[in-house]
Amino acid sequence: TVSFKLNNFKWTLKFRPLECYGITRYATFEVILNQELLENVSNQNIHCSLIHELVHAFKYSYGMFHDADSEVAAMSEEQVCEFIAMNAENIIELAYKLEKQFFAKYKK
Repeated sequence: TVSFKLNNFKWTLKFRPLECYGITRYATFEVILNQELLENVSNQNIHCSLIHELVHAFKYSYGMFHDADSEVAAMSEEQVCEFIAMNAENIIELAYKLEKQFFAKYKK
């Protein structure tokens, strides 16, 4: 488990058995990736899955909630573009940092 902060919310990154690549649990501030991804740590799926889940964590932490009762995206195209423009670099930087921290612990 590795911890990180987004807008003063403390999140944790964990690997657990899952039926998908990853999930983000807002109620407990957890990003959980499928532990099967660890079978090949050089696999691009880990990196892409982590970035995908970090987008959810960033959206939640900065007040951009998804309407879970609707199948329609809660963000317009312009909002998505603005979100990416404002956050993409930070999300990718955090993904590399978390990977480095987690895999340093994992390889011990």
